[in-house]
Amino acid sequence: MAVALRQEDTPIGFGALGTSITSNALPSSALLGSVIEVWVACGSGVSISSVVDSASQNYSLIGSINDPTDSSFISCYAFTNNASATALTVTANFSNTQPRNIHVREITGAKNQLPDTYNFPARIVNPGTGTDAISIALTSSGSPALISGFIAAVVGGGATIVAGTGFTGTIGLASGNGYGHSLFQTKRVTGSGSNPCTWTDATNGGATTYLGGAVIWDEAPAAALVGAPYYLESDEYF
Repeated sequence: MAVALRQEDTPIGFGALGTSITSNALPSSALLGSVIEVWVACGSGVSISSVVDSASQNYSLIGSINDPTDSSFISCYAFTNNASATALTVTANFSNTQPRNIHVREITGAKNQLPDTYNFPARIVNPGTGTDAISIALTSSGSPALISGFIAAVVGGGATIVAGTGFTGTIGLASGNGYGHSLFQTKRVTGSGSNPCTWTDATNGGATTYLGGAVIWDEAPAAALVGAPYYLESDEYF
């Protein structure tokens, strides 16, 4: 099975302050063995005590970026769904009251429970309006793989972010509480070496600072085919 984004939930808006947030359900039942990728956005100066889904599966932190300058904090978690063929929801719990948001994606065909490569860089400041100017460095191994990335404008709410060259933009979080326009995207790659995750914000709209991260999910090797026993026939009988 080729590694791919199978489905993602509909992001919810930044609501009232709280110490937890639960995602909308995935549109359809998740597959056993697929990877559930979870992105959490909130204010800075907070710790996330747990990320757990409706089947009581606990998620592992992949990476995060904390930006106290712009009061923003973005984290990515993941876990292999081993427990429930249902339309999962995921809840993030915080150390204190926060503005918060969450988004859930299902990845099928991944080799491992956690991504093979990831990068959560420092703030991307004044990248410019050129094609693919917003860029997160990644290096792929050469195996077929899926790049999954997220970027958000956190200074300058007039941004209009579009997917980078070769990427498919899917959905963004609702704006609010310091977060402007944002976009999730994916791209299938096969070559080794540098494979950055890029976006373009040609209109800019006053945006100067972006936060985000990107991960690479290597594709699981094809299972060996085991055929039924084969018997030679002979017209001689002993």
